[in-house]
Amino acid sequence: MQQAEKYLYLPLEIVIREHDGKTTLAHEAVSAGWNVVLGPKIPLYAVSEQLPEGVFLIKSATPNELGQIRTLKAQGHKVCSLDEEGVVTFREFLQNNVRYSGDTISEIDRIFFWGDVQRDIYNEVFPDFAEKGHVTGSPRLEFWRDFAGEAYQDIAAGFREKYGNYILLPSSFGIGNNVLGAGKGLQLTKDHSRGLSKELSAFMTGQAEQNLIAFREYIDFLPDIARHFPDTNFVIRPHPSESHEAWEELTAGFENLHLVYEGSVTPWILGAAAIFHFKSTTSIEAHIMGRRVVTYVPALPPYMKKYELDVPLAVSKIASSREELLSYFEEILGADNHEVPPGPIEGVLTQWISTQPDQSSAARLMAQFEALAPKPTRQMKEPQLSGYKAFRAKVEGGLTRASDVPAINSLLPRRVKARIDGLNYGARKYLGLDIEHTRKIVSAIEKKSGSSDGKINVSPLTDNLFLLQRGG
Repeated sequence: MQQAEKYLYLPLEIVIREHDGKTTLAHEAVSAGWNVVLGPKIPLYAVSEQLPEGVFLIKSATPNELGQIRTLKAQGHKVCSLDEEGVVTFREFLQNNVRYSGDTISEIDRIFFWGDVQRDIYNEVFPDFAEKGHVTGSPRLEFWRDFAGEAYQDIAAGFREKYGNYILLPSSFGIGNNVLGAGKGLQLTKDHSRGLSKELSAFMTGQAEQNLIAFREYIDFLPDIARHFPDTNFVIRPHPSESHEAWEELTAGFENLHLVYEGSVTPWILGAAAIFHFKSTTSIEAHIMGRRVVTYVPALPPYMKKYELDVPLAVSKIASSREELLSYFEEILGADNHEVPPGPIEGVLTQWISTQPDQSSAARLMAQFEALAPKPTRQMKEPQLSGYKAFRAKVEGGLTRASDVPAINSLLPRRVKARIDGLNYGARKYLGLDIEHTRKIVSAIEKKSGSSDGKINVSPLTDNLFLLQRGG
């Protein structure tokens, strides 16, 4: 009897952040005989009712996503969650109504964790759902460790040729410097949660204040850094949720400060002499890929110590003053060799990140999916937007284009402008989607893993959804 086909759906919320890790998982899935659809979250959800029943792996299960989860379940799909932000977050956010809630967990089939800290907090808060939780690690880590060098070595070399021994600042000030305006970063965080306690709401407000203080200090100090190291280039890469305005104004006055927002951050890390960050996930990525990592924690009120994060501090050399940071940079730039051994997973990292020498995170996830895979009743074919969804997409596209004309934009109601801002904000998250890049990552994984037999095809399913399956 022929075995029923199995389908894995991998929605991307921020393409350049999630694509490479999800493609690593897709490679494992296709190698195991599954079909995989990869693409931005909203376009994928828009056609999910037409796709064969399968397993959706979503990036979080926040209270705000409850309706989406229920819709996927009603369409016959299984739904699992592996939090993309679960390794650099506050313990408070791993409790209730932030990264997930009792309502969302009751609907999803499995919830996966990067490591034991997440799982243990989850079990304490949701003992009735303990059987749904599993520590798997994340395929993002395997990509950074095993495949990034192969996939991005030429691009990284090009960056070194252009910028020399540059230092990368992967900015992470999406709360204090949000693209939608002052206060919007905090509001968005709260909007994704429901039923927040007064204590948790106050915690969010406090960590947003810390983020804004640090952002202003970095902006104020960077000119001094640029003048102190006139022969060194500093590349600033804003978070996808950040406004570029303040960075553009800053870099305009210095030849050695560069604002760059293009493609994945991974080759920028590989090409850099060091990265300089404030509470960024890229600190872990850089550590695992063998790059020096420095964080500057400016003087803050004592009560803000509770807003520090364990993992970024554990992988970083910590500067607590401007003078100390300049000294660290002098040491780094004076080194004969900017290649350092990849950082191990040890100490604090072992509490937050699970690795197994005999089984990858992707393989552990696939073992869970195999137990869940539904038998499809729908066939795979090119999906089409329904009449209402197609009409809405055309209207929203027209409004977005019209808003670029100042005379028209000035006449639009505030509510319409807010909707356009939201659409533009979402569109920024989809930058970097490119089928040739997906093929390149698959090829790099095959080559590095010794399975370069050309058996995985990547083809367009729609304009922005890709189908990965076994080839001939």
